[in-house]
Amino acid sequence: MDRDILRGWVLGLSSYPPPHGAAVEALKAWFGQRTPEITPEVRDRDIAMLAAVADLPVARARSGM
Repeated sequence: MDRDILRGWVLGLSSYPPPHGAAVEALKAWFGQRTPEITPEVRDRDIAMLAAVADLPVARARSGM
């Protein structure tokens, strides 16, 4: 998926209650930053941040959050 499309979707998310609320806010903060170059590291971080919303324990272990 194109990162700009994903970014627009993420930034349009509303607030969520725990346990996902903090992960959604972190995701919005991450995608709120303009990234001039999309490197493999940026894509890995994108995936880790998205995974944190879907599966908090797995994503936290993987990304060190």
